[in-house]
Amino acid sequence: MNVIEEELLNALAAFNSGVTPTIGPIGENGEFGRLVELAQKHGVLTYLYDYSVANTAMPEVFRASIEREAAGNVPLFTRLLFNARDITKRFEEAGIVSVVLKGAAIAAYFKEPEIRKSGDIDILLPDSDSKDRAGEILEEMGFEPETEDNSLHHESFKRGQVCVELHTELTEPFDNEETNEFLNRCVAECAEHRVFKEIAGVTLPVLDDGYQAFEILLHMLGHFLRAGFGLKFLCDYCIFWNSGISGESREVYLKLIKESRIKGFSDAVTNLCISYLGLSDDYRRLLESGDTKAEPFLEEILNSGEFGTSSNDRMVSLRGDSFADLVREFHHQMHINFPKAGKVFIIWPVLWTVTLIKFLRNNAKIRKVSAGRIIKNARKRGRITKQMNLFS
Repeated sequence: MNVIEEELLNALAAFNSGVTPTIGPIGENGEFGRLVELAQKHGVLTYLYDYSVANTAMPEVFRASIEREAAGNVPLFTRLLFNARDITKRFEEAGIVSVVLKGAAIAAYFKEPEIRKSGDIDILLPDSDSKDRAGEILEEMGFEPETEDNSLHHESFKRGQVCVELHTELTEPFDNEETNEFLNRCVAECAEHRVFKEIAGVTLPVLDDGYQAFEILLHMLGHFLRAGFGLKFLCDYCIFWNSGISGESREVYLKLIKESRIKGFSDAVTNLCISYLGLSDDYRRLLESGDTKAEPFLEEILNSGEFGTSSNDRMVSLRGDSFADLVREFHHQMHINFPKAGKVFIIWPVLWTVTLIKFLRNNAKIRKVSAGRIIKNARKRGRITKQMNLFS
């Protein structure tokens, strides 16, 4: 790590654990512009407010930028919060069970929920048969379907600056059928693990702590296996657990991550958060294998940015660095591109060809990067993933 990255991690560790931030070498060399830029890249600039107050050496221009970011996030948070309330209320009136994911549901664990940055409203429908009626209600409320949304696990609607994603799955399908089948069962169970929580004066249906922890981890894993994720996701994980989660909820979480075969990823995230981001040492009890070294994983996250958009050659992460891992991921991408046709074994060669052509064309015209660079990056990240023993 360089001195800027180290200073940001120390400031976030203090924020996540609720202690007074310490001031490192950056207070001497004055490279605050780079610190603010890195925090902005990871979506955690508002979390530096206490640090900016404690660090008297910080120039006023940078302190003011942090204050503006925090102040500007309040109306956005409020707008999304009240829209989530109105939408879920309309769903309840129509007999549709819904659960708010991410966003306000995670912000509920923050001491000041309004400083957590969020861009949309994610709503899970445990009963997928209610999706069409839920979509009709959103359209009655003035939301319009986003026709260019190609996601398999949600549909998007937009009204003005407010975007709503209707989820029928907890995450995009993984390249393991047993895990996907388990997650499908979990979706239905979410209706039984729904609670109503007051968040900044507004009551919303959210997941209970055990399932909330599982969803936080799944959200990270989904992004990690695609372009990647940044420090904001790790802060969510730390603040959630540091808020004081019961032993019973911990046991539910452990059961879920073991049965879904993602315990290795949980171990990697937990180990990293304890080592660098202020997660209480009490949570070492969540660890078992701890095989994934924190430093390479941290380097990957620092390079990623908030949603893995730091560079055009970040597309997917393999589950290893071998040719077989590359082939498996390519086959998985074919199924993602053709979820229905991919079930017909006899036409796989045609679908592989179309997937390859689409991959090469998008790289050249949209990403403007060679396929070789993407594969090289994917294999490099795959070496980290391999240590996690995902889906095994």
